[in-house]
Amino acid sequence: MTVPSMLASQVRPRDHYLRAANLESHQEQAEHYIPTSRALEVLRRLVHSMEDSSVGRSWALTGPYGAGKSSFALFLRTLLGPAGAMRDAAERALGDADRILLQQLVEARAGLGAADGFVLATTTCQQEPVADSLLRALVMGTQARWPKRKPTAVAETLRLAQGMKNARSIAAAARVISGAAPMLLILDEFGKTLEHFAARASEGADVAADLFVLQELAEQATGEKATSLFTFTLQHLAFDDYVRQASSQQRREWGKVQGRFEDVSFRESAEQSLRLVAGALDDSEVSRAFAKRRQEWASASFASAREVGIANHLPGGAETVMHCYPLHPIALLALP
Repeated sequence: MTVPSMLASQVRPRDHYLRAANLESHQEQAEHYIPTSRALEVLRRLVHSMEDSSVGRSWALTGPYGAGKSSFALFLRTLLGPAGAMRDAAERALGDADRILLQQLVEARAGLGAADGFVLATTTCQQEPVADSLLRALVMGTQARWPKRKPTAVAETLRLAQGMKNARSIAAAARVISGAAPMLLILDEFGKTLEHFAARASEGADVAADLFVLQELAEQATGEKATSLFTFTLQHLAFDDYVRQASSQQRREWGKVQGRFEDVSFRESAEQSLRLVAGALDDSEVSRAFAKRRQEWASASFASAREVGIANHLPGGAETVMHCYPLHPIALLALP
């Protein structure tokens, strides 16, 4: 009797690839990250800012759901986190993609006195004032960095910030913390905070203070007296798209804050996207017969793609289509 061959016995998603990454829940996934061209470009900008405080140290990463923003954030926090097996694995992944960039990152990290890692102040935002998100990130980051006893100045400034919850106290806390150790601040799902701001603004509430704290943080991280604070916000849409319902005055105020952040479109080229799909599929155990049928399918599918005029969007030709099986070429091109 012939035993049927199940597709899952031939090709399967690798276990460490997720539909969506979460900064709090999936930290161990960073060691399996595949650095893309966009990720490498953002890392180059970060390294440059680590070496030169006169350039901006605040970025807004914008891209659609599934573009890999959160996965990149996990990779970044692992590279700047404490020494250990996870950081070693992340460095190997970066080295495989760009050996020179890895060396520059290691040197810049050491130059900031952070060979043992940054303060990792990262959080996933909710429908709440930005002050709440920032305080949560600062508290979690300092607790992880100094689990037994925080430096006295850090503990005191955090206590004041939690009590006052205003822009100046939070900015002061960030300054003291980043003076004790370089700090990486990541606000994932920042669009939710912007939606909260827009909703409050449309109700006529005074939300200027909610804007001012971000401006304060960005400004204190540049110039001659710059703090070692590196800030990333991650959102699906550009800042302006979230605040269209606000008044013209509020939009102008928001524009001042937005101007302190370098906007980075986090979208990959078709070639990079297809490379990621192929890397996420494990075909190490395909049988000889299956491999032959898959090759035939890929050749026929690519020929059909050529007939309808979309073959030029499939770099690598039939070979790429084959390694992305079982996804059809049209399904591949529909991915974000």
